[in-house]
Amino acid sequence: MKKIISIMLSVLLIYGMIFYAAGTNEWVNKVFTIGALVSVCFMLFTKSFKEKLPKLIKEPIVVALFSYFAIYILSMFWAKVGKMAFDEITKLILSMSVFIITLIAVNKENMRFTLGFLSGVLGVLGLLNIDLAGPKILSYPFVQLVNKIVPGIEPYGTLANNRIWTAFGNPNIFAPVMVVGIFISAYLYMISDKKLGRLFSAIMLTFCQIAFIACYSLGNILFLSIALIVFILFMEKGCRLKSLFTMFFSFVISAGAVALIFTVLRKTTMLYLFDILMVVAGLINWFILSVVRIIFLKIGEKVKKIIAIVAISLATLAAVYIGLAINITGPFTGEKITVKRAFYPEPGEYQLKVDADKDIDISIYSQNLEQAQSYASKTVYKGKSNNTKIDEFIIDDDVEVAYIWITTNEANVNKVEFISSEGVVINIPLKYKFVPEFIVDRLQGLRDNQSMLQRFVFWQDGLKIFVKSPVLGNGIGAFETDVNSIRNINYETKYPHNVGVKVLVETGIVGALIFIGLIVAIYYTLLKRNSELKQLKATLLAIVTMLVGHSFMEVNMNYAIVISMLFIILAITVIVFNKEKEEYKPINLWLVRGSIIVFAVLFITMYVGNLQGNKYLLQKEKGADVFDKLNTYMLVDPFNKADYLLSYLGHAEAYAEMEKEKKSKASIIEEYENEAKETLDKLNKSYAYASCEYIEKYFIEAFDIDSTLKLSKLKLEKNRINGDVWRAEFQYFETLMSGAYIRAGDLEDRYVEIVNHIIESYENLKKINEEVFRDIRLHERNTNLVARALKAKELLKNNSVSDVIKLMDNFVYDSSIIVDDNNDGVNENVIVAKNNKSITFKAFIKASTVTKFRGEIEVENPADVTRVLIGGKPSELTVENNKVIFNISTVGEGNTEVKIEIKDATKFNRVTLNKELAITF
Repeated sequence: MKKIISIMLSVLLIYGMIFYAAGTNEWVNKVFTIGALVSVCFMLFTKSFKEKLPKLIKEPIVVALFSYFAIYILSMFWAKVGKMAFDEITKLILSMSVFIITLIAVNKENMRFTLGFLSGVLGVLGLLNIDLAGPKILSYPFVQLVNKIVPGIEPYGTLANNRIWTAFGNPNIFAPVMVVGIFISAYLYMISDKKLGRLFSAIMLTFCQIAFIACYSLGNILFLSIALIVFILFMEKGCRLKSLFTMFFSFVISAGAVALIFTVLRKTTMLYLFDILMVVAGLINWFILSVVRIIFLKIGEKVKKIIAIVAISLATLAAVYIGLAINITGPFTGEKITVKRAFYPEPGEYQLKVDADKDIDISIYSQNLEQAQSYASKTVYKGKSNNTKIDEFIIDDDVEVAYIWITTNEANVNKVEFISSEGVVINIPLKYKFVPEFIVDRLQGLRDNQSMLQRFVFWQDGLKIFVKSPVLGNGIGAFETDVNSIRNINYETKYPHNVGVKVLVETGIVGALIFIGLIVAIYYTLLKRNSELKQLKATLLAIVTMLVGHSFMEVNMNYAIVISMLFIILAITVIVFNKEKEEYKPINLWLVRGSIIVFAVLFITMYVGNLQGNKYLLQKEKGADVFDKLNTYMLVDPFNKADYLLSYLGHAEAYAEMEKEKKSKASIIEEYENEAKETLDKLNKSYAYASCEYIEKYFIEAFDIDSTLKLSKLKLEKNRINGDVWRAEFQYFETLMSGAYIRAGDLEDRYVEIVNHIIESYENLKKINEEVFRDIRLHERNTNLVARALKAKELLKNNSVSDVIKLMDNFVYDSSIIVDDNNDGVNENVIVAKNNKSITFKAFIKASTVTKFRGEIEVENPADVTRVLIGGKPSELTVENNKVIFNISTVGEGNTEVKIEIKDATKFNRVTLNKELAITF
């Protein structure tokens, strides 16, 4: 069984890495779920299953968990969108499979091995996360593996908003996974009687703590604090003080390591130190904890009490220090910085006064309650300020909080203050002397925390959906499919960020009662069942408190890796704290085996069908067998029927022509076409666009421009602050504007309308970016398309549509066209002067064959252009008609960087890039 445990937990590690890195690649979940279901079927025939089933099947946690699972399986049948339901239930099936495997494979004899292996798995996960943000040495094999499995994913382990956005996903979700490792590692360290075991546990504890702290998630920190209190309170009496010191000293060491890592992260030449810092921190932690352990073994009870008093005194002093540190500030002296500070002004007129030796850039944004809830804001001031300038701004009556952004370039800033019309002075704190800036940044606006205010809106909207079907709910995935039809405030989320609201929305009162029963069963088992393993009881209580408690503020229960971790802990709880009886009622093993096997076979068939069906739908070339294939997939993959129906809608007419001689088949196609149109109408009315990506694709493939543009406007309005939707929509616009598409659909008379729609969407985005708190930024390929649309509109004034389409097919880039989606005065086509000696830009180029593009540089003196680098490689230069000519020869799709080295960049006028059709080969 140890081998089974090792394999399962190792696979879970790989799954965790790939799943987080893959993001929304749902096939990863399905492949791993197929493997898990097959494994469960094999486990049903082990001796352990036969022995444990009668003993554990009636345990409260097991009964409650399978009831919870059952109500969710049933909820698929009344879910509005089968695709959403199928994708969401996959996570739960995978997690339940992990629960069953753990329940069968783990026993009290191999418990320490299981926990040790889990500690190692999570410690490695934490180490790789930090490594990926830095040198990427240890994680190189992982990077190569993931790139093979899921090509084109986002960059790994980046520093954003002063915390590491992990290689494996949102830090708010990754942090609770690390908490499991923290408590298990601490428990193992405390009970280990071997030096090697304590060394291993101390290092894994450090890795998990460093990864957790680097996530810097305020919600996770809050619930970890609660879990730590639970851990110490329920710890065995003689071990409470030791557990307190173990956690205290290890967290202090890990926090110091994180501070060093964040310092190094800003010095790219020192990234190799990341892994060394992690290991050194682990060794220091082991040494300090070893000293604490020796002291506790040798001292008496009186001394322990004195130590406890000293510890409380130190904690009090630490609290006082923190209180002072966040209030002691000073000037910025000759530093290049961009900082954010929050303040809470009364309404009225204000004067802005600055004491600085240079101009500094200042932006001030205000938020009322609705703006804070939707991550929007109002710009009340933007400009440069200095000692001699006094600017004014107005704060509206309903403002809850305001933010000031200060940007300096090696300036000395002594004071920034606001003076109200009544003479009230608000001093803006500048440099915090005893707190790192990355901590300060996360504390800004804490009183009116936007994330928390948004969550209240999610919960309210979730309850609006709940009342539509209060008894059995609206089916799994209902929040995403229904929220657009009821929300009044724009926001970006797929889930309600509250497991209680999620259960109510999806499974109604019936599901909520089962869920409450599950929570009661967990705490009843842990608190009421007697056990000699009190340290393990405290550990499991702390982990459950953390994972369940945090799920009432986050989307934990929508991530399979987090659910799996919770279910492993629940399985261990059942094994350790089950009711010991001498005799158990006999159970029909084959009835249980048969039920599970039938369930597994059913879903494996659907998963395989779904994977094959989606692969088939994504094929560019579809043969005459499209009807038979899609018909088969609808039978084995019924929950994704809408996708297949919409594919029918796109192909039915063409294939009906091909199959005229087979009237019965043509009539069936017509039947499916009608059903597909009804499905499309239903999905449109629900505004659940994220639930079925084939809707817009169908309109485009059918050359239905009216429906496409109508859907596009509604989609962008309903998701107006969702950057992913905007970027994806502009990629759809690429298809609409391409000459090949226009000619294929005979749409020349609609070309002007399409171009205007792209430009109108771009202008709307600029307006939205004046309101939102964080800019929505387009990809370079999107801004390149906007530039092409602006160029086309200009050319249409003096040229026919047909000529403009031909010209735009060859046009790639023109630096004279300003694309500034976030209104910051910077051309998003990335024209940048560096040291007045060079110009760089990126152009999105798409070429199916090796194609030559002609670049033309307009400059006052062509001799000033010394070199042009294409992707770092020099290009041959010629001069024609007083323009410098260079060529790019490329194939494929992506951004090409061009650097123009010039004696005086101020003499540069523009650069254009066009496809040279005559030289294409």
